[in-house]
Amino acid sequence: MKIKICGIKTLAEAKAVCECEFRGKRIDFIGLIFAPSKRQVSTKTAEQIAALAKSYGIKAVGVFKDLAQAKSVAKMGFLDAVQVYEKVENKAEFSPSQVWQVFSVNDALPELEGDFDLALFDYKGKELGGNGLSFEWGILDPLRNSRIPYAIAGGLSEKNAKKASEFGCALLDFNSKLENKQGFKESKKIIKVLEQIYN
Repeated sequence: MKIKICGIKTLAEAKAVCECEFRGKRIDFIGLIFAPSKRQVSTKTAEQIAALAKSYGIKAVGVFKDLAQAKSVAKMGFLDAVQVYEKVENKAEFSPSQVWQVFSVNDALPELEGDFDLALFDYKGKELGGNGLSFEWGILDPLRNSRIPYAIAGGLSEKNAKKASEFGCALLDFNSKLENKQGFKESKKIIKVLEQIYN
């Protein structure tokens, strides 16, 4: 199972996140938000952060509201995946990036339509993401024996990472619950997540 830390805003924050380690294990992905958000980054900053992450062996994911922007940035080649909220008809248009399709849910599994590499389930709240709330993870049970790789997002923290990892997902996506009061990711919380997953 993989770990993504989303909403990275600066090179300094990225460096601190990438250096978090537990018994030789680090996170697998950092998330860079292009969609309107208090965590939004410019393309230039995103490219710099992605290069830094790759020097640690960590991949970069761009989060987009607009499919046209996602295609344009994907073609620049510095993202390993694009995370999108609209249905994608042909994921090859986003090459060389993978396509992670977001499905906003509460207590029921939607029809999984579209052409994607990973289905990412997030809490259906006021914002596209970063609501800090969890959905009913039990709705994912029918997917356990499917061939669809899927991820859990929404309300994940160092306190529930272990429990979330028991639902058969390929990836856990963390954001606001790992931040301090200033809105930056806390290294000690990330290390605790790594400990929960890998201990």
